[in-house]
Amino acid sequence: MGSEIRVIADLATPYRMPICLHNVSGLLLNLASQQFSAAIHSAPMMAWARGSDRALAAKSNVPVIKNGKMQVHSSSGIGVDLDEDYLRAHLTPGEPWWGELRTIKYLIVARPVEIEHRIIC
Repeated sequence: MGSEIRVIADLATPYRMPICLHNVSGLLLNLASQQFSAAIHSAPMMAWARGSDRALAAKSNVPVIKNGKMQVHSSSGIGVDLDEDYLRAHLTPGEPWWGELRTIKYLIVARPVEIEHRIIC
């Protein structure tokens, strides 16, 4: 997630115009979008794909979704713990393993909140 979305959020704030991230791209983008939405005042909700709480690539810290709200992770980084065995077993045929997994530590939520989410079918 680049600085462009931050620029858009900053431009929307003085006009009290909310922004909504549209995420249907998988676990990592989902959790990064979650952290961004929780930290930015003008992003009170985000869209996510049905089944986002059944992230097979996650070893732990699977997104918790109840009554249309996703609990924001409080662990460091974007709150992801990837299952390396699952990822290795599901490489595209011919795709080489791309290296050891490293902890992603570049986004930390500023406050523990719940974000309203909309299900995209």
